[in-house]
This record gives sequence, structure tokens and C-alpha cells, in this order.
Amino acid sequence: MKNVRLRQKDWIEAGLDALLKGGPMALKAEPLARALGTTKGSFYWHFKDIAHFHSQVIAHWEVSALAEMIDDIEQQDSPLTALHKQLHHNAAKQKYEPAMRAWARSFKPAAQALEQVDTARIKYLTALLKRCDVRNPALACALYAASIGMTDLAQSDPKMPEEALDTVLDLILALR
Repeated sequence: MKNVRLRQKDWIEAGLDALLKGGPMALKAEPLARALGTTKGSFYWHFKDIAHFHSQVIAHWEVSALAEMIDDIEQQDSPLTALHKQLHHNAAKQKYEPAMRAWARSFKPAAQALEQVDTARIKYLTALLKRCDVRNPALACALYAASIGMTDLAQSDPKMPEEALDTVLDLILALR
């Protein structure tokens, strides 16, 4: 083992990578310690137990899932540009999202965090659509659902989700 001083954030990021590659069963102290080249003692220095670690992984994902998106979108000049940015953010920047969604099917704390993220994103998307004179909140929900589904399709053709989401957005905007 290397004598490496790890931060809590290092463990959390390793946990997210493990979740992505191996699913929830990979979120255990010993395999994570091996992957990081350290001992379980380092893990328990930062986390009281596995449940505490899980809660920190979820909290970190939740904050980054919203903060990155909002920061990216708020920098845009127009609501239309912000809409495109949000859709492409969901499809491209959230590499851990499919793993988090899978975990949420069997782990209530992950499901609660995912529900909060989804609710906040749909609320934000609804507001952006209103700024573009689209008032039907169901369209925001449908557009968001399409952006989530596109992440799965991106594995076969990375350009397809961008083009498809732009087309769906164009159709929605044509309904104004």
C-alpha cells in the first residue's frame, strides 16, 4: 500500500467511479481502498460507516448535478441558448447519472436525491420555456424525459442525442 493522504472528496469521487463501473455493490470500503492504493483505515478516518459514505456520495452528486447545470445555464445570454445548454448538459455532462438512476431503483436515499434533482431541473426548464413563451409545464417534463433517455442512446452515436434533442426543442418551440 502507498502512504497516500486522501481527502474525503477523493473517496467520494472514487465511489462515484465505482458506482459507474460496478454498480452499488462496488461501494464498499475494502475494494475502494484497494483501488485508491490505501487501507480501510483511511476510509474510516473520513466516514463513520458505509451508510455515512453512501450519504456523502449521494449528497456530492446531488450538489454537482444541480450546481454545474445552473452555473452553465446562467451564463447564457438568451433563454433559448440556456434551453439548449440545459438539454445538452443533461445528456452529456452527467456521466454518473445513469448509475445514480439505477441505484435509486433499490436505495431510497438515492431515490430521494434523484427526485429532488429531477424536480429542480424540471422547474428550471419550465421557467426557461416560459421565457420563450411556452406555457405548458407538461412540455418541460416531456423535454426533460427525452434528455434523460438520450443519455442511453449516446453510447451508440454521441451526436444523435444532440441532434434529436434540438429537434424536439424546435418542435416544442414551434407550438408557441
